[in-house]
Amino acid sequence: MESESALTTQYEDSEELGEKEITTDAEKSHTTGTDTSSKLDDSESFNLRGIMLQPDAFGEGRPSSISVDYRRPKKMIGYLSKQRFGKFGKDVETKQPYPYLLDLRSLYLTELTNVEQYKHITYLDLTYNKITNEGLDILPQLVHLLTLILDHNKVKSMTLPIMKNLMYLSLNKNLLTTMSSINQPNLQFLFLNENRIRFVRFVDTAPKLHTLSISHCRLNSMSAHYAQSLEKLFLSYNNISSIEGLDGLVNLKWLHLRGNKIKKLTGFNEELSKLYYVNLRDNEIAEEQQLKQLKILPLLRILILIGNPINDGEEIRQMVLLNSPNMRRINKYLVEEEEAENAKKKMEEADEEEQEETKLSSLSEGSA
Repeated sequence: MESESALTTQYEDSEELGEKEITTDAEKSHTTGTDTSSKLDDSESFNLRGIMLQPDAFGEGRPSSISVDYRRPKKMIGYLSKQRFGKFGKDVETKQPYPYLLDLRSLYLTELTNVEQYKHITYLDLTYNKITNEGLDILPQLVHLLTLILDHNKVKSMTLPIMKNLMYLSLNKNLLTTMSSINQPNLQFLFLNENRIRFVRFVDTAPKLHTLSISHCRLNSMSAHYAQSLEKLFLSYNNISSIEGLDGLVNLKWLHLRGNKIKKLTGFNEELSKLYYVNLRDNEIAEEQQLKQLKILPLLRILILIGNPINDGEEIRQMVLLNSPNMRRINKYLVEEEEAENAKKKMEEADEEEQEETKLSSLSEGSA
């Protein structure tokens, strides 16, 4: 069992920890292989699969820039500076350098013509452009792509071209209204925050999905056909009024429902045998008896209830522990050993009283 100091470090500010863990997982998904990186000589000019890097673009002359004609209705990729690329490798046969990472942020792009020339790209950042679904048709040609960031664009549909090796996809702040089939066979991390999504009609077509985040949207319900592989689900700041749709999520460990309109906890079920962390902060839970629903979650260790009408005091901590005696943290504070022992004693006493009442009831029925 971990020490209290270890737990404090691990779960400090746990209501925000989900985002920190996502970041860590995302960094893991950016792995680009075992090729050794090589430095480019700043005194030379290299043609990286069709895009010429000039010596003065390396910072020795005029500032690095990209040649984009902003007067044209369609914005395409032009000449890029070295600063737009990262982690270089070398082709074994041609000895030509090629990049693994490509940064195309804030270029007002509407299409990705020429991007297919970077066949070794594993990481592509397209944040702050004007790309629509039609502009993404070329992406399957990037066969090594692992991470795709499309935040702040104009994507309206989850019907994207299949990218067979894609592991991490971020579509925050687009124009999505419905979450439908994903059809990405190796996708593990999916972020759809700050869209206009009202319904989740997700079909299990991403069999390896680990983390799903649909926070700050317009969801009225969390009911959906989620991937059974899902371990972390973030649905914060929506209009969800009840816990539902969690059937079959036998691997779910992390459930974040902060800032919704939930009043009852009746949606938990026995299949959630691995659920470890539940954040219900800033909801509408007012009845203490709702905490009895926690009994069905054998592995629950962290519960956040701050900002609910239910009284946030010693009585509530005892009520939580009576129903979930192995809890390690309730709201901002760790569960002390003495606190846990007292709760266990009360639970044993309550069980004895219940057994005694059952016996008396049986005797009275027999005498009748």
